[in-house]
Amino acid sequence: MGKVEVVARTFEKNDNNLVGFDPEILQKDLQIFSGKAAGICYMPDDYLSNNIHDEVKALSRSQFNAKSGHYSVYEHAHISFIIECSKAVAMVLNSTRLYSTSEKSARYTFMKAETELENNLYSKWKGIFIKIIEAYYSKILDSKDIEKLAMENARYMISVFTNTTMEFTVPYGRAILLCGWLDEFAKHLDDVASVDSYADIFPAGYRVMSEIYYKRLAKEISELADNMRATINVDKDNPLLKDHKGMGISFLSDINAIRVKDSIKSTAPSVDNSDKKNYYGDVYVSNYRASFASVAQLQRHRTLDLCVKVDPTVSCYIPDLIKSTPYESEWIEDFHTLIQNGICPQSVILNVTESGRFEDFNLKCKERLCTRAQYETMRIVQFQVEEFATYVGNLSPLNKLILKTMIDEQTKLVNNRCRFSGYSCKEPCKFVKYGYIRNV
Repeated sequence: MGKVEVVARTFEKNDNNLVGFDPEILQKDLQIFSGKAAGICYMPDDYLSNNIHDEVKALSRSQFNAKSGHYSVYEHAHISFIIECSKAVAMVLNSTRLYSTSEKSARYTFMKAETELENNLYSKWKGIFIKIIEAYYSKILDSKDIEKLAMENARYMISVFTNTTMEFTVPYGRAILLCGWLDEFAKHLDDVASVDSYADIFPAGYRVMSEIYYKRLAKEISELADNMRATINVDKDNPLLKDHKGMGISFLSDINAIRVKDSIKSTAPSVDNSDKKNYYGDVYVSNYRASFASVAQLQRHRTLDLCVKVDPTVSCYIPDLIKSTPYESEWIEDFHTLIQNGICPQSVILNVTESGRFEDFNLKCKERLCTRAQYETMRIVQFQVEEFATYVGNLSPLNKLILKTMIDEQTKLVNNRCRFSGYSCKEPCKFVKYGYIRNV
């Protein structure tokens, strides 16, 4: 067996270690490190040799690779950003897949909204849900659990532009490319929000979502790109890396349609990712409806691809616990009050197109088929398992065996993850333990 050595590490900025965080020094150091990685590809020498570690030669190699589009040598070093932004912006960042994120949870922490209207509705519905949940589950949940579930549901009434804080870690090369992607994404968002030429993509709800979502997102994304660029010292007019492959951000399927159409200089009518048809097999495409809040969780499964499109009906998610009760009409009324006041709540429904491999979907089930997961998300994943069961003939023999463990043989209902074969749950569970069916 060959040797294994640590040749680099991520280090934390603190009072005693400020070297390397000046943007100019940061960029030079990371370029040199990338050039050393390139030396492995092109040089016959050992990694620790003088030829590879010569800083002038390493810098020259890294600059050559930047021009040629050889991105991988720029992905050995990672940068961790602390970003204060809206939830809407965080979702765009989290759609880029090659990252690590730690983000303030709206399920478990009190989120202070921008407007008095949102804060009032959040407090109102939190109080209502506490009373309802107590009536259903007071025998198995303590006051802290009940409050968390109430917060999980009340946050549907606050804007997707509510501020959050996240640590966002990406490879150095991805950080540079991301600045350009964000610029392009913001431009297309602004184009769609300002010009009628793309109105074919946006039926009835075009104007509404243009005002409360697209315009603001464009502004915030553009500001984020400028701030990230300043932090890593990459000039906008002369970026170190250019996206030679036209990768970009594909989070919003309608914006992605415009991006791809422009990149291939097509004059054909605009189409988007939501045109993909359902298919459940070893690879799959699954179309469903979900709120902003649920998509924010679902997109964190980075082995899967999610594209979303705002439903033109501008409708909202309604928690099961209040469906067919007097609270349902009140919930809808409060939702439309927010829309009319120019607020885009997290309950806004999106049309989602998810695609990936069945094996990776199975990993998602081991995260989301749980009473501790967000209820809306759990129900979506249950629906998808049922669809796979309907089209089980499309699966390979091994994947058929995996699917079999997801479904109870007697009841034919989808199992919680704790009942999966080969899965050992380490988290405390109250609903399943006491035989309750969670509906909140």
